[in-house]
Amino acid sequence: MAKKIQVSMAQFHVAKRPEVLEALALGSCVAVILYDKRSGVAGMMHAMLPASCHAREKIRKEKGRFVDTSLQVLYEAVLKNGAKKEFLKAKMAGGANMFPDVPRETAHIGKQNADAAIQKLKEMNIELVAHDVGGSQGRTVRYDTEKNSLEIRTIADGIKEI
Repeated sequence: MAKKIQVSMAQFHVAKRPEVLEALALGSCVAVILYDKRSGVAGMMHAMLPASCHAREKIRKEKGRFVDTSLQVLYEAVLKNGAKKEFLKAKMAGGANMFPDVPRETAHIGKQNADAAIQKLKEMNIELVAHDVGGSQGRTVRYDTEKNSLEIRTIADGIKEI
């Protein structure tokens, strides 16, 4: 059985084939997976806020909290562990609006997180090949380095793979 690596909120981890990366209960948070299927190296980050630039300096140092800094650190970590930049791809899930009935003047934090991840991936020139974001329900995700698949579980929709 493959080793399962839990990726908690504000964390990131790197795995090598045949390990599995898992993030539980993504609400407005996003999980982004960077993977190189040739080398079998993948990494997952679980970020809760879109951008570090709006945070106080003390909190800004916690790079895993923010999509922008977490993706950069994850990128460096997967390359350090043997992934090749030219073969990196991305998948993403999360970014739900957990309180859809609460009126907001600005976009909800889940959408902001997903948008920040899409923008950062574009800046990094990494193709986002699949995503499951938005909606109003939480998700649990598992990335299997052997199959290069992201399994997404929700209470309402069950299990699907992207």
